Amino acid sequence: MKLNALILLTTAAVVSGCSTSSDLDLSKFVDDPCRLFTGNELNSEDEFKTPELKDNSQGPSCFWDPVAMTRPAYIITFSTKKTFDALKEKAGKGKTFRETEVAGYPAFVSNVGDGQGTCDTTISASDGAAVEVRITTNFRAEPEYPIVCELSEKLAGRVVGKLKA
Repeated sequence: MKLNALILLTTAAVVSGCSTSSDLDLSKFVDDPCRLFTGNELNSEDEFKTPELKDNSQGPSCFWDPVAMTRPAYIITFSTKKTFDALKEKAGKGKTFRETEVAGYPAFVSNVGDGQGTCDTTISASDGAAVEVRITTNFRAEPEYPIVCELSEKLAGRVVGKLKA
């Protein structure tokens, strides 16, 4: 049931559209990416701790940690300190790497491993910046585990929708 709710939630909100340049503006949320979503908007079947705003080596990020440790966690990072191209070059060395588009924006899906358990979808934004959307679950028994890259890519579409609104 949890997986169905997550897939329905993410599929229904995937943004379609086309962009010919990376004009995705992060300024509305760059001070606090935690304002992008509530835990309920991420996954209505799970309960989350208070989101944590952090400033890491890439830039500001928000971590939505589930109350139940077996459930997926969500991290959205606005990479204002490392460029999309630099992130792409590094990710291309991993075991899982695929270039794609998210709502018309250049993007890539990556994971250092086999693409299960943890996966990032990184979207090109304005001025060389990027948005990294990560979903992680470390429990193989969870239904999200084998399809975490697909879910990350869908959530990335929702992030683009929030940034464009």
